[in-house]
Amino acid sequence: MEKSAAYLPTRASWPLELALMAAVGLFFGLAGLFNTSEAPLNYRLGYWLPVMMFGGIIVMLSELAWNRLSALPLKSAAASFIAVTVIATSGECFVVALFDGPHDVTMPNYYYIGQLWLNVVIVMIPMVAMMRVLRIFLLRPRVTSESSVVSPDPSNPSIEIPSLIASRLRAPLRTSTLHAIQAEDHYIRIFTADGDDLIKMRFADALSSLQTYPGFRLHRSWWAAEAAIQGARFKNGRGQVSLTGNVTAPLSRTYAGELREAGWLG
Repeated sequence: MEKSAAYLPTRASWPLELALMAAVGLFFGLAGLFNTSEAPLNYRLGYWLPVMMFGGIIVMLSELAWNRLSALPLKSAAASFIAVTVIATSGECFVVALFDGPHDVTMPNYYYIGQLWLNVVIVMIPMVAMMRVLRIFLLRPRVTSESSVVSPDPSNPSIEIPSLIASRLRAPLRTSTLHAIQAEDHYIRIFTADGDDLIKMRFADALSSLQTYPGFRLHRSWWAAEAAIQGARFKNGRGQVSLTGNVTAPLSRTYAGELREAGWLG
């Protein structure tokens, strides 16, 4: 069962999502939908553009809030879609009511509120769907499912070992390429293309020397070079990353988001 985490907005997706909502607002303004056709064009655009863009922000916040707060059984694709649509519709009603102006939203005008909610939910259903489609198919073209295995980019070769680490390795490994680092108490295990070695070094110092290298923090005790990643999966709050050399590293919820943004996860 797919979880709502597969549909979360990312730093890469939100500009495109807002652009999409601006395009929808432009279309609504030009078409004069919902009894706005008799208003001047500048008024219609001044109404629909901000209303739809605020709606996009509300949808993104609703997706993030629901994924963080809801119980796991309620994170299925269908359950999260319904929940996010209801939450986002309620928030968008306040935006629309404020832009409408003459209605006092602090008064219990139940007929107005009911009509407003029904009108807004008609728009929000396809809106939530379009934003999810944008995230899945446009921003993550390499992903097919949560458990899919994706080959790394062959143009991104394994990286050389930083001198701070290489100087402490056995001689045959110093000129090898780095695959991963694992913390083991006061030591770190270095995985290379030519084998592994255990050296005495703080994990934090090793990470500091790797700041300019292409790779990912996978767990509180694991780091991996991007070129060494063979595949990744994350399900029910747990994940694994397959690395070159038949090495498997754990993937924690804390660091899964970065891999997801890079396209390794659904």
